[in-house]
Amino acid sequence: MLSKSEKLWIKSLKDKKIRYIQKEFIAEGSRIVIDLIKSAPDKLKFLCATPEWYSNFEPVLIDNNDKIHIISADILQSVSTLKSTEEVLAIFEIPEFTEVPYMENQLIIYLDKIRDPGNLGSIIRSADWFGLSQLYCSTDCVDPFNNKCVQATMSSIMRVQLIIKSWNEMSSTFSSIEKYAATADGQSLYELNKSAINFICIGNEANGLSDEILNQCSKKISIPSIHSLGAESLNVAVACSLIMAWKTFG
Repeated sequence: MLSKSEKLWIKSLKDKKIRYIQKEFIAEGSRIVIDLIKSAPDKLKFLCATPEWYSNFEPVLIDNNDKIHIISADILQSVSTLKSTEEVLAIFEIPEFTEVPYMENQLIIYLDKIRDPGNLGSIIRSADWFGLSQLYCSTDCVDPFNNKCVQATMSSIMRVQLIIKSWNEMSSTFSSIEKYAATADGQSLYELNKSAINFICIGNEANGLSDEILNQCSKKISIPSIHSLGAESLNVAVACSLIMAWKTFG
């Protein structure tokens, strides 16, 4: 069973303000919870699961048994933040990172007003895949510890640091680095000198980059369409992943 205070605790973490006050976030679903425990076992604070799920994963949980509550599927659904949950819900401590100073040829990606949690989560996961340990986000991006965003990261949220900075802060901190704007009508990436491009701005799903950012970027760049059947643009997470792959390999 869950106590009244535990139920209130879980439900309170739906609120972004509370998440950051308490420095805690929720993850739901078997795969992501197990991945998070394996990635950062010391960050697990609380876990509730059905008896069946617990029996399947008991060996992985042995060092955290004092944090585990076995409950019915009905009770689990009553505290879930999703429409339907998958046997387990866990609360983790928000990781603390230290911003790493800029190194020559390091790729800086600045995300402007990304609003869809699934898109941001997918970008974080891609950054993890391509070894990009830091992403910069504008102050009005969706919260990376939103449950849907966490789900999309598949535990990468524990390894990729999200640094929140206004554009004024970014342009001041990296004043000496040439900035590029990813747009639908820019010059093809594949026509450019990759080694010279280290700061790329990527904009909102619906409206692209703000005029303020566009005006301070030295060039527009794009991922060319070779044989499009009619698609007008790429999903922002897909575009971001392709840019990371281009910069990493090419």
